[in-house]
Amino acid sequence: AQGKEIPHDFPWDYPSGNIFEKMLSGNYISTTSLVMTRKEVFEKSGYFDEHPDMRCSQDSNLWVRIAHDYKIGYIAEALVKYRYHTGGTSRSAIKTYRGKIYSQKKILEMYGKEKNIYAEKIRGRMEEFYKSYAYTFWKQKNYPMCRDALDGLMEIGSLSKKEFIYYYLSHVPLIANIVNR
Repeated sequence: AQGKEIPHDFPWDYPSGNIFEKMLSGNYISTTSLVMTRKEVFEKSGYFDEHPDMRCSQDSNLWVRIAHDYKIGYIAEALVKYRYHTGGTSRSAIKTYRGKIYSQKKILEMYGKEKNIYAEKIRGRMEEFYKSYAYTFWKQKNYPMCRDALDGLMEIGSLSKKEFIYYYLSHVPLIANIVNR
């Protein structure tokens, strides 16, 4: 088989039960091939969102919707092998960024009005994504995408001095290339 096998010697301390609020801050279900559920769960919570921007976040978006209505349990045993391939969509920073942001915006639309704490957690996760990807795109010298991530960050909060400098320099690629050596 091709790709790099992911070792399964990580700790099995995932949350169980009503984990909806935890799912707003992080994805505790790693991949679809690890999930067993009844058909009725999908019928109630919905299936994968097939929007083109959701390609790299369909699973985490679905798990949030399922965790909203159902308890989640874990089997503390490795039952499958999982491999990453360099050409996979999850390896593309742009596709992953777009998927994560689109997914978080949809989750904010669905659950942000239920409780203020939900909206805060979702915005906090979006802020983490925006900052992380702004830095990733900066290092890749992809200044338009860096600027896009920082624009998103400004929509939900404010920029630190460092982020403001990145934002400013992303508009002047010649200077950014000199600074980003």
